[in-house]
Amino acid sequence: MSLHNLLEWLKQHRKKLLVWGGGIVIAFVLFATLVLPVIIKSQAEKAILQSTGRAASIEKVRFNPFGMTLTLQGFKLLEPDAKTPFVQLGRLRVSLSSTSLFRFAPVVDELSLDTLQVGLVRTAANRYNFSDILDRLAAQPKKEKGGTPRFSINNIALQNSSIDFDDRAVAGGKKHTIRDLQLAIPFISTIPYLAEQYTDPKFAAVINGAKFSFHGKSKPLAKSMETDLNIKLTDLDLPHYLAYLPAQVPIKLDSGKLSLDLAVAYRIFQNKKPELIVKGLTRLDQINIKEKNSATLASFKRFDVVAKEVELFSRTIALQQVALDGLALQVERDSTGKLNFQRLLPAQPAPPKAAKKPTKKEEAPPLQLLVENLALTDGTVAFHDKQPAGGFKSQLQAITVKLSNLSTAANAQSSYEISFNGDSAEKFAASGTAVLSPISATSQFSLSGIMLQRGWPYLQNLLTAPIKGTLALEGKAAFTAQNGASV
Repeated sequence: MSLHNLLEWLKQHRKKLLVWGGGIVIAFVLFATLVLPVIIKSQAEKAILQSTGRAASIEKVRFNPFGMTLTLQGFKLLEPDAKTPFVQLGRLRVSLSSTSLFRFAPVVDELSLDTLQVGLVRTAANRYNFSDILDRLAAQPKKEKGGTPRFSINNIALQNSSIDFDDRAVAGGKKHTIRDLQLAIPFISTIPYLAEQYTDPKFAAVINGAKFSFHGKSKPLAKSMETDLNIKLTDLDLPHYLAYLPAQVPIKLDSGKLSLDLAVAYRIFQNKKPELIVKGLTRLDQINIKEKNSATLASFKRFDVVAKEVELFSRTIALQQVALDGLALQVERDSTGKLNFQRLLPAQPAPPKAAKKPTKKEEAPPLQLLVENLALTDGTVAFHDKQPAGGFKSQLQAITVKLSNLSTAANAQSSYEISFNGDSAEKFAASGTAVLSPISATSQFSLSGIMLQRGWPYLQNLLTAPIKGTLALEGKAAFTAQNGASV
């Protein structure tokens, strides 16, 4: 058919085409405004019940096909008694971007939650009124992990909200309230995307009657957007908050304080992946860790990590300093040969019944690590072995480790020094170089004062009498992946 004939045919049938086209548009609008909200409401309530085991209800759902806006009103998630509200939400509004279609990923230009009300109850240490939901989710079959989810959610706002926290696990009970909760987040994104405008980051609330607020700033740049956040925290008492974790932990923390002085920058771009950069100091002081039976495991006086630049999405870690002072480890092996630290490990899951076909995964970027200075000072390790007859005890003291320029970059050479003393006049010292990629190392070492008779508990089944004397070693060693070790 020629172009002339096509034009003539369109002229002759234009009325029918307009009627059909208008009918399709009207049908789409009626479906989107009348039928689709009913489907969303029904399926959302069923999905929530199936995943959480809790009844949920939604009063009204509206969808505007022209503005691509979805609105939910009157959402409730109930307690297990199916009567008491656990979470209530006055309104949820989601404004979808048309770019979701060709990006093959959900892109939200605006997400707002109004009048969110949450009632939290702590019933015991590490147990809450939502622990049944966590238990149910944990019991579900584990899905094979895929790549990083692709999405972009922009201009997130929470307003006119409140949280009631009833702590029944403390003597006499204690109640905490958060009122007039306001939260604004400019963006959370894993794909390149820039919205037309962004809100500034904000947090404000009245916590137990005291007003608290924080305001940040989003900086529009050429083809990018950046949000900066400074986090400062001084001497947070960790043992007090450990019991508030929603999951059981296999240790007791008798003491410990956390301090932070961090600068966080979150950047999204029009034509490349987002960046999340962290810089600054993280410090732990006076940490004392024990088993649940109060047996000592580990302690240290101070642990400092100074981040020069850590980019989390690309796994690029540059640390200016890592310093650990006063580390004390208590290592014990029982008569069955099990170490005390092994008791902290979770039980191994049962093997899958049938092997599944391997699915193609998005590979994570390789780790790029640089530690300019690493230091361990004044360390001790106490070892008690109950397996051999009569047992064996020993202690390493004055452990010192110094390392500089440790890097995963190809052929990047680092230098190290290691030294420690034993509890019977033994001494060890080593220094040299090391390369992580490809792996290789050199060492010049010396070991002196080893009393051979101390090894009798491990040799008594092989020898008729203890070996007496002392042992000293001094030399050089090298290792390469290609040639192995040489001394």
